[in-house]
Amino acid sequence: MIIRAFITHKQAEQFADCQDRFGVAPDTKSIAVSDGMGSTWQQKIWAQLLVDTYTNSTDWHPSKEFIQPLCQAWRMKVSEFIQNLKDIKAPENMIYRNERNLAEGRSAGATFVGIRFDGSKWSGEVLGDSCLIECDGNEAKFNTSQDTDAFDSYPDYFDSNPLKDGKGTPKSIEGSLKDGTILFLVSDP
Repeated sequence: MIIRAFITHKQAEQFADCQDRFGVAPDTKSIAVSDGMGSTWQQKIWAQLLVDTYTNSTDWHPSKEFIQPLCQAWRMKVSEFIQNLKDIKAPENMIYRNERNLAEGRSAGATFVGIRFDGSKWSGEVLGDSCLIECDGNEAKFNTSQDTDAFDSYPDYFDSNPLKDGKGTPKSIEGSLKDGTILFLVSDP
């Protein structure tokens, strides 16, 4: 199996603006992609937390039940981010804005797709417009949680606030690798 991964940004943005995160873990035979939603706050931290938690474990699944404990971890990481801003003497308005957002309960949203391998079989979960595309050279099958082939600008997502449900329900996906099969884990297809 050959794995290739990369992140790129939208043409009108800088690389630092990219909210996508991915992880590959040979130990757990896991790959995950999460796209932090640009209209939310501290979404890079949330997307990275989702990816890391999935790829570092063989039994964690991105469901509403398992997401709840991550919400506290996200708040702690955001607090650490704010403390780092203070330590490096970032502009006061930047520190204040982040402290205010945290105090007001602002949250992050992120879409997700992750798969784990067991021999030639794979299984995983998907939520939102992050999706898995299976390509056999002739046909492409899109695995997404959305009920339509057309994506809009408000996809299903996980929310970092435990009091918010996010949107949508993760969908289980599975398949098997055959010769010539290519799997693409993508955001914003």
